[in-house]
Amino acid sequence: MKISEISLRSTLRSYIFWIIVIGLVSRIVVSIFFTYPNDSGSWSRFAEAVIAGSTLYDRHDYYYNPVWGYVMAFLTDLSVISGIGSFGNQFDELVFLDGFKVSYYNSMMITPEFAIVLKAFLILVDLVVAVLIRKLLLEVTGDGRKAAIGTAIWFLSPLTIYSSAAYVIFDNLEVLFLVICFYLLYRKSFFLAGSMFLLALMTKPFPAYILPLLVIFVFFRGLDRREGIRNVVMSMFGFLVGFLILYAPVIASGEFVTSFIALTGRVGTAADVYGGFLSHVFRTIVTFGSQVFIWMQPLIISFAFILAYAFWRSDRQSWTDLISCSALMFAVVFIWPVSQQCYYEPLILLMALMVSVMDGRRMMRWSMLLSVLSLVYLLLSHNFSLLLPLACYTDLIPLDWVLDNLTSFTLSSVGRIELYDTSRWYVQLVIMVVMASFIISMVRYRKEVIS
Repeated sequence: MKISEISLRSTLRSYIFWIIVIGLVSRIVVSIFFTYPNDSGSWSRFAEAVIAGSTLYDRHDYYYNPVWGYVMAFLTDLSVISGIGSFGNQFDELVFLDGFKVSYYNSMMITPEFAIVLKAFLILVDLVVAVLIRKLLLEVTGDGRKAAIGTAIWFLSPLTIYSSAAYVIFDNLEVLFLVICFYLLYRKSFFLAGSMFLLALMTKPFPAYILPLLVIFVFFRGLDRREGIRNVVMSMFGFLVGFLILYAPVIASGEFVTSFIALTGRVGTAADVYGGFLSHVFRTIVTFGSQVFIWMQPLIISFAFILAYAFWRSDRQSWTDLISCSALMFAVVFIWPVSQQCYYEPLILLMALMVSVMDGRRMMRWSMLLSVLSLVYLLLSHNFSLLLPLACYTDLIPLDWVLDNLTSFTLSSVGRIELYDTSRWYVQLVIMVVMASFIISMVRYRKEVIS
C-alpha cells in the first residue's frame, strides 16, 4: 500500500473521529441545559402508567403505534433497576400552562434522571445511524470521503442534535429502521428488509409514501420476472412476520384496533377541513392550526404513484436511483411545512445517502439549510419552555424569570401582529421555498440520470 493511500485513510479516520466527538459533545451539552417539557412530560406519565401495571393503550393520550411503547417500557424498567423512582412531577406554579395560548407547554416536568435515560438512548440511536450511514456509503461507493460527508450530514445536523438532546422525540428510531432497510435491500436480504420496513412504518407512518418505490426496486433486483416476484413475496413475508411479532402482545391484550389510534387520533378534525375549506385555510395560515396535510393527501399519494410509475418505466432501478427517488418523494410529502420539524429526519438521512451519487458539499448545504431553518422554527415554538425543567429542579436559573419571559414572548405583539405566530409563519414560508428548491434540484437530477 502506498504511503499516500495510508495517509489518506488516516486523515479520513481522523475526520470520522472528530465528527463523532463534535456530535456527541454537542448533544451532551444541549441535553444538560435544555429539555422540551411537553413530549417528555408525556413520556414520564407513560412511564408511571407502566409501573402501575397499565397496558400500552390504557392511556387515552398515547398516540403512537407499539414500537415506541415497547422501547419506553424497556427504558422504564431499566430506570427502575438503576434506582430511579420518580419519572415526573406536576408543579403548581405551572398549572396555568395547561390551558395557555398554545399547546407547546404543560405543567408536567420530567425528572432529570429519567430525562438522562431517554436522551442517552436517543443519542445512542443517532450514533448507530451515523455508523450505518458510513458503512453503507463505503460499500456503495468505496469512497471514504463520501462516507465522511454523509456521516457529518446526519450526525452534525442541528435538527438531529436538537431532536434527541432537547426535544426528546423518537423520529430517529424511524430513521434507524429505514437505514437498516436500505442496507438490507442493497445486500439483497429481502426478508429482513421487509421486517425493518415494517418497524419503520410502525414507528412513524411516513415511510408508507415510498412503499411503491421499494416494491418496484425489489422486483427489479431479480434476474428475471420469476425471481423478481419471489423477491417481492419474500419481502412481504418478512413484513408479515414482523407485523405478527410486533403486534402479538397488543393482540393478546385485546388492543389491536386501539393501537391504530396513531393514524386517526390526531386527524379527528379532518372532516372539518373538508367541510370548512376556506375558513380552515385562513386559520391554517394565521394560527398554524394545521390539518392541511390531510386534505393534501390525494395530491401526495397521486405523486407517489406517478413517481413509482416513472421509476418502473425508466431503464434504471439501481439502489442509488431508489435513494434519489425516495428523497424526492419525502420532499414532496413535506412541501407544506409541518409544525414538528423532527418529521424531516428521514429526509436528512436520504440527503446523507445521496452523497453516493451527488456532490457531497451540495448535499451538505441543502441539509444544513433545512436543519438550521427547522431548528429556528422549533426554538421559536418551544422558546423558554426549554428551560423549565432546569429551573424546576435546580437553582441555576429562577423559575419566575423563565415564566415571565415565556409568557411575554408568547403573548407579545406589535399592533395586531402577534410576534409568536408571525415569526414562525415567516420561517415556515422560507422552509417551503427551500423544500421547493430542493424538489426542483432533484427533478433536474432525475432527468439527467434518465437521459
